[in-house]
Parts: sequence; structure tokens; C-alpha cells
Amino acid sequence: MEDYELSTRMETPRSLATEDGFTQTIDEYTSAIPSSGYLGVAIGAMGLSMICQGHRQRQMG
Repeated sequence: MEDYELSTRMETPRSLATEDGFTQTIDEYTSAIPSSGYLGVAIGAMGLSMICQGHRQRQMG
């Protein structure tokens, strides 16, 4: 199992540093929004999709 994990992480130090900085920036912005906000948006999107499907707007749904 350990060998598999090591073989899937073929990243160069430069890409790792860029990803860490990018990930940290995203984490700073998203941590300011409570998780319930993301959940509300997801449920709202599902509801809107169901409404579009019900009104025969299948491509919109």
C-alpha cells in the first residue's frame, strides 16, 4: 500500500510549492464561509434542477 501511495505522488518540488500556496489561498477564502452555506447552495442547486426537470426544461436541469 505504501509503494502505491509513493508511486502516485510523482510531483516535482516546484509544483508542490505552487500547489501548497494556491491551496492555502483557497483555504483562507473558503474558511470564512460556514459549511452550512455550501450545503445550502448545493441543496438549492438540486432544487432548481428538480424544478427545471418538472417544467420540461431538461437541458436546463
